[in-house]
Amino acid sequence: MWPLLSGFTLGVILTLLSRWHSALHQSGNLRPKSVASDARSITRPPPLLNGPVSGALSHPAWRLTEESRARINKTRVMCWVPSRHTSGTTIERIRSTWGPSCDLLIFTATESNPALNVVRIDYPKDRNLWNMIHPAWTYVAENYLEKFDWFFKIDDDTYFEVDNFRCFVQDKNPDDVGYFGHRTHLPRGGYPDDVNSFFNLGAGYGLSQKSLRVLEPFLPDSKKSLPQGQSTKCARTVTWAEDVEFRNCLTVAGIGVANDTRDNWKRENFMGFAPVDNIAAVRRPDSVSWFWFGKPRDTGSGTMCCSSRPVLWHGLKNDQGRYFFILDYFLHRLAVDPV
Repeated sequence: MWPLLSGFTLGVILTLLSRWHSALHQSGNLRPKSVASDARSITRPPPLLNGPVSGALSHPAWRLTEESRARINKTRVMCWVPSRHTSGTTIERIRSTWGPSCDLLIFTATESNPALNVVRIDYPKDRNLWNMIHPAWTYVAENYLEKFDWFFKIDDDTYFEVDNFRCFVQDKNPDDVGYFGHRTHLPRGGYPDDVNSFFNLGAGYGLSQKSLRVLEPFLPDSKKSLPQGQSTKCARTVTWAEDVEFRNCLTVAGIGVANDTRDNWKRENFMGFAPVDNIAAVRRPDSVSWFWFGKPRDTGSGTMCCSSRPVLWHGLKNDQGRYFFILDYFLHRLAVDPV
């Protein structure tokens, strides 16, 4: 039975990805990738600009003007990955797939490895994830704040499609407060509302330059003075729930609630799970599965689960790490001739 299910889900994935790439093949935007010892030494390839714009799901947002194309090409994205490793498969599969598309890619760990852009950050080696993340954000703010437009934190079990993120933020200003990711809700007082929303940080999230500038003095390790009239920094809470604690920290800094990051058809751009899990899960009116916990009731499911321009997939651990290379192949190397 399992081989049959695996064949079915793989078939669904192949069908969806072939639709994406039919449009990309026509536009000539399929690009080769190379691997280098330093992501900064790689010339950033042009973004995938002409996504699927035919059929019932066509959308004028993807028919980009020359002005939009120029703006996307200039969008500077820094990527940083917290890791328990300083070398090995976990790091190399990122550097061999989506990593070179970042304007700068660094890893943070308890030991450094300059050859692989691994930066030493002192943090606990236990499951105290919040006190692993906030010192790294302080490092990023102190060293790179003025050099990039967007700052994206990605777990090492996440595939990040950087060019689609550039398209996602094309109409957003890095000089405004903004942060984006896989939105989840806390069930407080009945069905969750926007006030109780946060981003599942395992799935990655991006901060605008303005957001990081506002947040920096509130980070527990920051040397910057708090704004006038403010006296409270973010807490050094001991918790594995870094996503909830980061939302609390943003609240302390006066940054608003998590925005809805789904597309016009309620399909997710930031996926909290592997591709097969997202596509195979079909939501029914009586569904009580943990998979749907915290998702808005109108979120798409099945083949309508995911945007045509997906930004990331999370949860590619252990054997699912092969998805890094599968996704890279289908998104950047496979050409499908239109019928």
